[in-house]
Amino acid sequence: MDRMKTSPARSLLTERWMSAAIVIVTILFLSVNWYYYVRTRSALDEEFSVRLRALASLAASAVDPSRIDTHSPEFAGFDPGGRNAAALDSLASRFDLASIQVLREDGIVLLTTRPDLFPPGELYPMWNMDYSEIITALGGSSSSTGLYRSPGGGYIKAGYAPVVSTSGIAEMIVAAEADARFLEGMGDLRTLLILATAV
Repeated sequence: MDRMKTSPARSLLTERWMSAAIVIVTILFLSVNWYYYVRTRSALDEEFSVRLRALASLAASAVDPSRIDTHSPEFAGFDPGGRNAAALDSLASRFDLASIQVLREDGIVLLTTRPDLFPPGELYPMWNMDYSEIITALGGSSSSTGLYRSPGGGYIKAGYAPVVSTSGIAEMIVAAEADARFLEGMGDLRTLLILATAV
């Protein structure tokens, strides 16, 4: 019977190894889950950026620059018959965009699907924050911003694309904004990972 008894020292060593193994496995499990969370979020964000740049370019191609007077002294935008505005409204509705703006090269809003948020004739509120992306669009290439919080508390991202005139120069750009709804599900997953890590 004495031979079958485990010595206290050996039992303690086994418990320590078991505890260490559990800790290591738990850390590996959580690390892998965090890695895939970050990787998935990054991939979704990049895919969202590509989509926004494409939609901004699509909206820019739908704008007829000859129907917009960019130098009207009393009002920044002039859209006879409202054809440009109707085209932008249609695109915003079809692709579930939060808003679409046509901006002059100095940041003045010419046309918008949300005049309550971006009054025509006034400076685009994101002009300073998104300046590098806007300059890229004015240079002839589409661009997109990082994610930022909207006034409503959700995440939003903007895509910019040049509106090329008959002279081949981009005197205007299109800003297309959309809610990053994919982050809602990712937010729930992040909460679960934080709780699991804490436990």
